[in-house]
Amino acid sequence: MNSRSLQENFPKVYREFFSKSEIVVSAPGSFYWTGDQSDRFGELGLKQKIPRRVYIGLESGGKLQPSWGQCLAWQNQPAGFIRQTPPTQRSNRLAAIFKELWVELKLPPLKIHVINEIPIGAGMGSWASQTAAISYALHLKAGIISPSAADNWSKKTSAELMTNPEFLRVLRASWKMEAAFSADAPSGLGSWSALVSGGWPTGWLTEDRYGSTASHPTTTQPTLLQGDYRRIDQIRFFGFRLDDLAGQLPDSQWPIDVALVNTGTMMVPEFFIRSIEDIQSQLEETGRSFSQLTSSLPTNFPATIITAARHHPGLLLWQRYVGAMGTAGIELLAALMEIIKHGHRRRILERLLNLVHLQYRLNYLVVPDNPGIARVMHAIRLVADRQSVPIGMKQTGAGRGGSVVVVAAAGTLGPVITAAFKNLNRRDPTVTMDYASWLDGSETAAIQTEQHMASGQLAPLIATGVWLVKYWHQGRSEYRVLTETQALSLRRRTDLWLDPLDQSIRLRGQAVTSRELHSQRATIAIMQKLLAFPNQPVAAEHFPAGSYRDRTTVQGKIIGPLKHIFRQVCGTSLPLFISGGLNSRFTVKLNPAGLTIGITEKRL
Repeated sequence: MNSRSLQENFPKVYREFFSKSEIVVSAPGSFYWTGDQSDRFGELGLKQKIPRRVYIGLESGGKLQPSWGQCLAWQNQPAGFIRQTPPTQRSNRLAAIFKELWVELKLPPLKIHVINEIPIGAGMGSWASQTAAISYALHLKAGIISPSAADNWSKKTSAELMTNPEFLRVLRASWKMEAAFSADAPSGLGSWSALVSGGWPTGWLTEDRYGSTASHPTTTQPTLLQGDYRRIDQIRFFGFRLDDLAGQLPDSQWPIDVALVNTGTMMVPEFFIRSIEDIQSQLEETGRSFSQLTSSLPTNFPATIITAARHHPGLLLWQRYVGAMGTAGIELLAALMEIIKHGHRRRILERLLNLVHLQYRLNYLVVPDNPGIARVMHAIRLVADRQSVPIGMKQTGAGRGGSVVVVAAAGTLGPVITAAFKNLNRRDPTVTMDYASWLDGSETAAIQTEQHMASGQLAPLIATGVWLVKYWHQGRSEYRVLTETQALSLRRRTDLWLDPLDQSIRLRGQAVTSRELHSQRATIAIMQKLLAFPNQPVAAEHFPAGSYRDRTTVQGKIIGPLKHIFRQVCGTSLPLFISGGLNSRFTVKLNPAGLTIGITEKRL
């Protein structure tokens, strides 16, 4: 299943979401090739995008900041979207980050809507995709980036992105949100993968982050941030696309099949971090014991492990073990580049599959399987052996639940998975297929601006026969997508309605005639300019070309007649003011605070 098939099967869900969201941004999910457990310590992490996405919509309004609207997440059994708890209600630290971001970006009241196509706790980057899309959407709303920023970033190299101020601002804001929801120990790779385009895997390294700055001789940034998210602004990193390292890669399909099989059990990052801390403590204690055992050896004994044990016994085994994970990750990266360049020759394929399995074994020592993962992997292995299909398998994400990654030569994995599911689903119907490359395709796009009403960009998912309206209420403007019936009903209740499409003006639904107002075209043009700068004097020289620009004409043919008709129809004064000299040396000001005003932007 991919994003397109979900939209085809649940059109009403998406249509309602897009219809109430002025800005919509989406980001893809992803799975780990390597670095699931070790990238947070500074080792190599490698992720692959999948064609399932998280959609974030922004709607004007709301009381709390942020205010959450409809938050939907996909569930596999029974298949469909369910309501999810707003993220800030599950993390006080995340709520604090949002408040700081609102002040920093000077954001107006907003309501955030979510459609999450990725099952929660499946190890497919659901949360990092959400934070990347939220960060991008908020910076877009604040005017820090433009709607075309994602397209511009997709044309830049990784090296250019790492020095791009706008990109870094969005990335680090996402990284901070990711930290607050990842037990304070995120690597940052999830945010990078969601923001960087390309169909090949994306990689990531940070400076060493072993333990704390107090316990490690070279670490300058700790593994656990403990709520101090300002440190993320200081962490040095290196991100890349695979083709940045390998040069121009062939523009072709993957020479391997990849499946993500959901075990039906949820992965919880907090439990993973706690288990990591326990194992780290055990290994550090072992290191201290080893230091005591070797204390009788000569001080100049030429063995690195002895020197390390004597000077840093608390880090001895743990750092070496995590380093082994990193080394295995580098090997897997090299194998991926080789198989992409040369195809799945037997020797190359065997090496890749063995390295995938090695990832599983190394991760297993840190985070053992739950029965669900073991059962799924055993069932798939039995069928693969029976069909003589070489495969590699590993868990993805924090482990102890979530999904299993299955890899095989292109064209061989489908029959294995089909047969394995017949056995699995008889025993456990919660085991489902989250992604199959031979069915769902690959994903090349990263973050995307799906809709931006202010610039006239509407998503194809919005139904025909609707109106795009810019609406002012209590001094604030917002965009609304309305059916024709809704638009006509709202127009009858609105003080002032401007329609530049048919050059008409209505007051409380009553059409203004050409006898009452000489030029509605010029009036609409000037009023739109005034509404772009609400309650601010606008000089006549800035009025649109073709409209009136001398005071006598503007006052006699537009302002005077419009205020007169407005009082007749609405029973109150229109707060429209003119001041200054004659000719073009005058200003006009409109205060919309006490009015309701609508502008028809588009009819679809």
